[in-house]
Amino acid sequence: MRYFCTLILCTFVSITLAQTPIANRVKSVVQHLPQKATVVAKYTDNDRHCLYYIYNGRLYKYDVVKNANEEVDFTTRGYRAIDNAFIEENGAYLFIITETTRRNQEEPINRKDLWRIDTMKGKAKKIDSGFSVKRKKEGFEVKRADDCINPNARAEKRQWNARTHVYDFEGKPSSTTKSYVIKK
Repeated sequence: MRYFCTLILCTFVSITLAQTPIANRVKSVVQHLPQKATVVAKYTDNDRHCLYYIYNGRLYKYDVVKNANEEVDFTTRGYRAIDNAFIEENGAYLFIITETTRRNQEEPINRKDLWRIDTMKGKAKKIDSGFSVKRKKEGFEVKRADDCINPNARAEKRQWNARTHVYDFEGKPSSTTKSYVIKK
């Protein structure tokens, strides 16, 4: 009986520690990425079997079954660089924050975009744009400049109205603030 219990315990431990061939391939790809690459998500299931990573401000997907590496084209108008990327809690979505233009000191240009990529379907959706996009506990906060209060003033004297929009981790809007003046 003791031998039988030990055999079952050893079998259980070896099963839980064993990795699938796909998981082993993903692990190997991670080890061979360029040093400055940042891993965003690893999928070892039979449907996705891939790795998403950022390198030189671009998002890439490495499919370990096809042994193919490709840049993920998820925007409609291009972007300058990726600011940040997050994986949603259950892994269904990737959220990407991109920077579309260089920062302008005088005006709060809505130069950051929040994108959601469905990792099962490979489809991307733009959630919103703003001059600030941050991940929060409840989702994402996007501060968007709406309009200039005094457009005839010199650039450094202009004042802008803005609203803060909050989105959940599916990309659905959950709240919006009243318009406020951006403090410099």
